[in-house]
Amino acid sequence: MRALSPYTKAAHLAVAHMVANTLTLADDKGLRAFWGLCLVLRKKLSSSERQGLAWAALMACNDDEAQSIAEAVLTPELGIGWPLPPFDGVLEEAVFWADFASQEELRAYAFSCLDRLSAEERRAIWRALDRQVAA
Repeated sequence: MRALSPYTKAAHLAVAHMVANTLTLADDKGLRAFWGLCLVLRKKLSSSERQGLAWAALMACNDDEAQSIAEAVLTPELGIGWPLPPFDGVLEEAVFWADFASQEELRAYAFSCLDRLSAEERRAIWRALDRQVAA
C-alpha cells in the first residue's frame, strides 16, 4: 500500500486504513463493528466505487454467506441501532443514521427528540415541515 501512496487518492488511502483498522478490531460477534466503516465508505467513495467494493466482497463469499449478508442489509426491521457519535457534523450524522434506520427506530427517536424540545422549538420544526410539504 505504501508503494502506491504517491499515486493513490487521499480518499482511497483513508478507506484502506479504515478497512484495515476495522478488520483488526472486529470480532466474530457480527457485523456491528463495521458501521463505522460504512460511514467512511459513504463519505469518501462514489456510488460506483461503493458498488464495486460490495460486488467484490459478495463475490468472495460462498452463496450462503452472500445471501446472509444481502438479507441483513435489505431487511429493514433490523434497523441500525442507536446513532453513532458524530463523525462529521451532527446534522450529517443524523442524515446518515436516518438513511439506515428502520421505521420503528425513526418513529421512536423522532418522538423522543420532539418530546425533549421546548414548545417553541417544536413549533419551529412543525412550521419548517409544513413549508417542506407545501413546496
